[in-house]
Amino acid sequence: MAALVAFGGCTGTLEEKFPAGAELGDGPDAAVATCDEVQAPSSDGKHNPGMACLSCHDGAGAPAFTAAGTAFTDAAGTTPAAGATVHLVAADGTDVALPVAANGNFWTDRPLAFPMHARAGACPEVREMLSPVDATGGDCNKGGCHGDGFRVAIPLP
Repeated sequence: MAALVAFGGCTGTLEEKFPAGAELGDGPDAAVATCDEVQAPSSDGKHNPGMACLSCHDGAGAPAFTAAGTAFTDAAGTTPAAGATVHLVAADGTDVALPVAANGNFWTDRPLAFPMHARAGACPEVREMLSPVDATGGDCNKGGCHGDGFRVAIPLP
């Protein structure tokens, strides 16, 4: 069964809550979500876990990313979810699988069609967002999204 993850399209306030009548596994990708086995991280993630990635990775001073963030094993952000996988399912149906690096960072420079749906996991867990990610939400760690105390959380087995 898929579980829901508390990371969403950002409005500046933390609004990702279960809507009235919603239950675990009710997200838009619940019927097709599969879990990914934990993999050995292929990267150390470079630097600045938990920071707003796109504030630097805008193409001016660092390579441009279209979406990026940091995944932890809990919402407090104490332990990186190294080896998990974040999936961004674009509006055109493209599923971009992003491996979580040793420090928890994940990123892509692939063009993405917004709005997107996101899910993250490591077997047997899959956590899915309830709200879509709009074109302003690709910077998962920015304030009002997954900042301190409300991190992308993926329990590892």
